[in-house]
Amino acid sequence: MFDPNANLTDLAYEFGYADQAHFIKDFKSLTDKTPGEFAIEMQQFKDVFRENENVVFLQSPPFGQNNNPSQYSCCSGLVVSQ
Repeated sequence: MFDPNANLTDLAYEFGYADQAHFIKDFKSLTDKTPGEFAIEMQQFKDVFRENENVVFLQSPPFGQNNNPSQYSCCSGLVVSQ
């Protein structure tokens, strides 16, 4: 789903949907983006990796409420140094 020009009807059928409208509705409810918006964003990430050799991922330690590791929540970020 990284191709902004992907045929959504074909993708919908591939994933078991009867039509693209239901596929798009479910996709958007899951990602808050349309499939096209998601594909464009993923293409931008790919471009960052292709154009920058100094890409670093940062991840915070897992802590939930009251520092309870069983209530896992995590944040990560992307840093590009020039």
